[in-house]
Amino acid sequence: MREKLRMEPDQVVEQAVHAVKRARNYTDNVEFSPEDAGRSDFDFLCRVIEATIDAGATTINIPIRWVITYRSILVI
Repeated sequence: MREKLRMEPDQVVEQAVHAVKRARNYTDNVEFSPEDAGRSDFDFLCRVIEATIDAGATTINIPIRWVITYRSILVI
């Protein structure tokens, strides 16, 4: 995040919320898909998803390979 976007986590959440709110001006169906969800800190991922839902995102897209990986870790 710091290398690719050159932003701190709080700034990323702020920008994601801003983008969702802006998109809501044009449509009622706004999808948020966190990039690199599989490598993100789980607490941060939950925080950004919750913030974008609160901002108006109606669909959250998390790649299935991440979900499978996370569930596998929980089993181990």
